[in-house]
Formats: sequence, C-alpha cells, structure tokens
Amino acid sequence: FPKDKARVKVWLAALRETEREITDQHQICEDHFLSHHITPNGISPDAIPIMPSLEEPVAGWSSCEEQDEHSDPVEK
Repeated sequence: FPKDKARVKVWLAALRETEREITDQHQICEDHFLSHHITPNGISPDAIPIMPSLEEPVAGWSSCEEQDEHSDPVEK
C-alpha cells in the first residue's frame, strides 16, 4: 500500500473496502493492477487497483473443472 493515507483511501475505495483498517501485513495481489502498472521496482506510483471481472477468470486462475481436466489423477 502507498505511504500516503489519502492514496490508501483511493485504493480502498477502488476495491470497495472503505471500512477496512490497513496494517503493514496487508497486501494487494498483482491481479488487481493493470499489467503496465507492474514494474520491476514494484507498482507504479500512479496505479490504482481494479476489481477483476467476475465474468472472466483472473489470469492464472482456473475453475475446478479446468483443474480436474488438466491434473494428474491422485493415486490412493
């Protein structure tokens, strides 16, 4: 999270989490940022997190059916 408290409020509003109290342990995963906001040095200062669409899977996520299709059977 940014150090600027006003910027933190903007981020929380974007994530619809305006009532949440942020501590040093809180983080936002990269799925909540546009790819051009993710840099080798971290998140760009002008980035604002986004809510991923619930209609489309988030990059790197798959449904249970997809996992079952592609996973090796578990030996018992």
